[in-house]
Amino acid sequence: MNKYIDILLTTLLIIFFNGCVVDLSIDTDRGLVKTDEKGIYTEKWYINPNIKESRMLGSSTSDYGASAEKKRDIYIIKYFDTYGKEIPQSDLKKVKSSGKFWRSHITREQYLEDKKQRHSLETCFDRRNVFLDEDRSRTALEQRRQELGLTKYQSLFMSTNTKKECIERSKEPIIDDWENNSNQFYYTKDENGKFIIKAHISPSYPSQAYIVVPIKQCFENGWCEVYPNQRNSETIYVKKSALVDFKD
Repeated sequence: MNKYIDILLTTLLIIFFNGCVVDLSIDTDRGLVKTDEKGIYTEKWYINPNIKESRMLGSSTSDYGASAEKKRDIYIIKYFDTYGKEIPQSDLKKVKSSGKFWRSHITREQYLEDKKQRHSLETCFDRRNVFLDEDRSRTALEQRRQELGLTKYQSLFMSTNTKKECIERSKEPIIDDWENNSNQFYYTKDENGKFIIKAHISPSYPSQAYIVVPIKQCFENGWCEVYPNQRNSETIYVKKSALVDFKD
């Protein structure tokens, strides 16, 4: 009988210790607050035990989006390549955000024309725009839809301004903030080895002053190669002149 008890106890001890080992081995993200996929790398936020305010993010609106970005200094932030390997800080650089606009599917001319239309005084008197200082009740909105003869596929536009603000803004000069700084883009090479624009180095939020870029190596010709991407076989480059030290 004692023999069976010994076997049972030994088995339970093995399970217990194995369970502990397994738990410790998989708990590599202890204190992980959030994970952000950035395309060419992954950013992970961890609680900083030396800062009292550093805590798990909750359901408050201040814990998400641009509001959460303002808290990044109270967390430990680590960067991982698309293969899951942590990127050493020596390979991290920053590109200063210009805050300007660029999209591959439209031209500068199209962008400015759209901006002019939105900036026009006529927009302020377009009945499809419902301003902050106007009645937005369900009854009022439905009545306006009927007056305009809108179909179920056509919508009213909920403006974030009052009509007075719209009119005042229409008097201001139109600022050409189309992106034309060559430092603000990722590049690839065409079949002739010429560097061509791949995408805009865009911040996640307008308030972001810098975008982190992991650099594999730089060359004497003034170009730097970005970390390889498991999801894209293309080699991506940035201009060396665009880069700022990560600690700055």
